[in-house]
Amino acid sequence: ISIHILSLSGSAPVPAFWMKLFTKVLLGCCSCFCCLLTAPIAIFFISVAANSGNDCGACPAGGDMVYNDAALTCVCPICKNETAFGVVQLLCRRKCFTGDAPQCAQCFPSEATVSVELSDGTVATRRMEQLRVGDAVLTQDGFSEIFAFMDHATEAEAEYVTLKTAAGFELSMTSDHIVYAHSDQRPVLAGSILEGNLLWISAAANASSDFATSPVTSMTRAVRRGMHAPLTEQGSVVVNGHLASSYAHVKTLQWGSHTLVSGHDLNKYIHEPLRLACSLVPALCGPKWHSAEGRHAWTQFVLDHFGWLGAINYNHNDIRAAILDEPSVSSWLAAIVQLAAASVLCVLFGSGAQLLAIVAVVAAQQATLHGGTRRKSARSL
Repeated sequence: ISIHILSLSGSAPVPAFWMKLFTKVLLGCCSCFCCLLTAPIAIFFISVAANSGNDCGACPAGGDMVYNDAALTCVCPICKNETAFGVVQLLCRRKCFTGDAPQCAQCFPSEATVSVELSDGTVATRRMEQLRVGDAVLTQDGFSEIFAFMDHATEAEAEYVTLKTAAGFELSMTSDHIVYAHSDQRPVLAGSILEGNLLWISAAANASSDFATSPVTSMTRAVRRGMHAPLTEQGSVVVNGHLASSYAHVKTLQWGSHTLVSGHDLNKYIHEPLRLACSLVPALCGPKWHSAEGRHAWTQFVLDHFGWLGAINYNHNDIRAAILDEPSVSSWLAAIVQLAAASVLCVLFGSGAQLLAIVAVVAAQQATLHGGTRRKSARSL
């Protein structure tokens, strides 16, 4: 459109080659956009057909599960009147599918502590409930400012999993929050951590480069006060001495044992427009843009309008399993939509290496599969 306007405004005529190229790119973008819009509609009808008339069974916490038309699935009675797809399928999964946690959260409790760099360069310890937008907190790569909150409610209560390590540290976070673990410092959901798994511990309150591993010795669950999830410019935060992510819920997109894009990176890319906007206009991350529960409007928008994508990721984050190992129409659609969304996010906000990984890993695995098929055919001959 811009090229066409320039050609009509008396500027130098635009070569036909560039007009054709622009037209092809525009049509390609429109096609991708239409696919992303129609895929969830297809998944909707497939899910309805698969679940309609099915017996929902019993809720693990007691009572019979009921079918929720908005969420396209069976839920525990506590969520029978919930009308937001993203809330049921993503934010409140434990509440709606297990029934033993009445809260929906993605955060740390009020009592959790972080290291904050003050204006005079000194470092102080602050509780989560004391943090504000603009505070510089310790992260994986030094001190980084908080630009917004996914949750920042002081008095609300939520269920937390507490991980104790051999180093004597304790970390409480919701089971769907992301923490760095294992020997390769991999971002995983806290609920997937087992006793003996390694967490990463900061050597000092003002040292971000010195992290050491410590095995988890015990795990407990308890309801605690407060729900806080600060979003830092860097993307991570050191809480109670443990290296954790600012983000939650999204699982790592993988091909078998190969990581394509981590859940942390996907979450970070989704919030990158907010970070960029707030860096240009700080008022966009001020109190007026946060709800009474302390959740920024952008995070709420993502939950309301893209919760279906999070639900797909939660159930089909292993692309190989979705396409080859346990294929179905819905799993194929889920894989295609996730790969398309991840590719767009990597192109816009990530690195070319991640995009190449998506292409290279899938291509290599496919080549191995076809090679094995050809060898079997040759032996049979």
